[in-house]
Amino acid sequence: MKRTTPVAIGLVTLAFAGLAALNVGCTAPADSDLDDMEDAVDELTDGEPTADELAMAGESEGGSGSGSGSGSGSSSTITNGPLVAVQVSNGMYMVAENGGGQDVNANRGVVGAWEKFRVLWLGGSSVALQASSGHYVVAEGGGGGAVNANRSAIGPWETFTLVNLPGGKTALRTSLLSQYMVAEFGGGGDVNANRGVASTWETFTLVDQSTTPAVHGVCTTGARLTPGNGSCVLKICSARSSCCTDTWSAACVADVATVCAQTCP
Repeated sequence: MKRTTPVAIGLVTLAFAGLAALNVGCTAPADSDLDDMEDAVDELTDGEPTADELAMAGESEGGSGSGSGSGSGSSSTITNGPLVAVQVSNGMYMVAENGGGQDVNANRGVVGAWEKFRVLWLGGSSVALQASSGHYVVAEGGGGGAVNANRSAIGPWETFTLVNLPGGKTALRTSLLSQYMVAEFGGGGDVNANRGVASTWETFTLVDQSTTPAVHGVCTTGARLTPGNGSCVLKICSARSSCCTDTWSAACVADVATVCAQTCP
C-alpha cells in the first residue's frame, strides 16, 4: 500500500504556495489548470489508508496467530470422549512425554498418567487427543512430519479423522493432509504423521481407562449414547453420528460387531 510521506505533503504545500504567489495581481488560473493541480495532489496521495483500513490491517497482521490454525476450535461442538491408552502394534503404548508440552513417542510398556489421552469428539469422524497436561496432540505442518503434544487449542493441525479398521482396530489420519499417524517400527520409538496408507505400524487399539456411565448397554436399543461411554461408542458414532445425536438404533447395535469386533448376546 502506498503511503503519503511528509516530504510529499511538503511538496504539495510548496506547489500551491508558489502558484498563489505567481497569481497575485494576475488573472485567476483557468479551470484546466486547477484540474491539473488536483490530479497532481491525487497522484501523490493515492493509496493513503483510511482509519478503518489501518484498523483492518492491524487485525490481519496480528490477529490470526500461527500457521497451524491453533487458537480457534475446529468444531463448534466438542464432546468429551473416553480416557484411553493408545496401544501400538508391538504392544507398547503411546506417551506424551512429561505428560504434554513435548514430543509423542510409542515406547512405554505400562500405562501411567503420561500414557492416557482424552479423546474429544468434534462431530462426524473428527477427533482431537488431549494429554494429561491439557495440551493437544498436533501433527506438525498438518501432516508429513512429527507428532507432538504441545498445543493449547484445537485447530486444523490438531484435528484427526478416526478411521475404523477390521478387528476393532483404529487409525488416525490428519484432517488437513490425509497423512496417517505411525508408530515407527511398530513401536519403541517416534510417532509421526507421514504415511499415505494405514498398515500395521499405523494401526492402534484404544484401551479404555475411564468412561462415563451409559444409560444402557451397547447391545440394547434406546436413547442415544455419548462418546464418553467408551471407545466402542466413540468409534460407532464416528461412523454413524446419529447414534450419539439421535437414538441408539438397531443399526448402532449391529455396528458393535462390525466396528468394535464385539459380540452381542
